[in-house]
Amino acid sequence: MTEIRTAQAGDICVLLMPEPEELPPLRQMQEELMRTFGGWIAAEVHVTCQRFEPPFDRKIHEVVLNLRTALARFPAFPVIASGLTQFHAPFWQSYVLRWQVEYTPEFKAFILALDGLLEQTGIIPHYPHNTPFTCSALDLITPVQLEFAPRFNYPLHLFTARRVVFSRVMGLNDFETLGFAQLSQ
Repeated sequence: MTEIRTAQAGDICVLLMPEPEELPPLRQMQEELMRTFGGWIAAEVHVTCQRFEPPFDRKIHEVVLNLRTALARFPAFPVIASGLTQFHAPFWQSYVLRWQVEYTPEFKAFILALDGLLEQTGIIPHYPHNTPFTCSALDLITPVQLEFAPRFNYPLHLFTARRVVFSRVMGLNDFETLGFAQLSQ
């Protein structure tokens, strides 16, 4: 894996998303960030763990089923933020403000297992792990000065990763959900 290419229609994303009961405190923080910086609240709070092109020799639903089955054995774990980061996201065609996700031992084990599962089936993961993982917060028009960000107490528990979502990129802001995996409790 080298450089991260911009997502393209047909790509499959593997996401961690909070359960609905975990959204209210995240929404409060997003609203506070929006009052400070403007922009738009990211509707689907998520961490993209990996993205890949579907294999041409197999049906994508078979690949997703195999991933769902294997990942469902994995234990739930906390998703922790170490601070805020911002960058221009070519796919979204905008600047984004995100929480930087700590590469905790539990998160690292999940990522390495996911990559291993993909590689065992001959799929090349798109995301290298020399760039930080992030969790969506705001979409922005222009970059902001992070020194003016609200003071959150970092490290900050964002949510507990219990649900893995498999999503296909259809186009800009257009996704198709292919399935879910519940991590073990």
